[in-house]
Amino acid sequence: MFNTVSDQQQDSSEWQFLQRRLDDIASLLEREMNFRQKIIDKQGDQITRLQSQLQECKQAADGTRQLVNKLLNDIEKYRRDIQWYRRTYETRSLPGTIWQKIFRRRTRSSSST
Repeated sequence: MFNTVSDQQQDSSEWQFLQRRLDDIASLLEREMNFRQKIIDKQGDQITRLQSQLQECKQAADGTRQLVNKLLNDIEKYRRDIQWYRRTYETRSLPGTIWQKIFRRRTRSSSST
């Protein structure tokens, strides 16, 4: 029933041991938390960098799409020009071509006044 000095010293040393173990565990947990926070920070930086690259790729793709559309429109214009050339100089007769040019000039002159 009575605690002897020896028992009290033993209890005190057990408490000290437990306290040291708890401090060690807390230290390990803190190091682990710091390590994981560094990983999170690195991944956040990587995400930011990848988002920036994605935006650049989207802009490049948009520019490329606009260029492709312009080129397709140019191709269509050239096709129409070729068709007009064929209709005008390959399929029509010379008098028909002359008549069309004169008629167009008169129509344009009349509409512009």
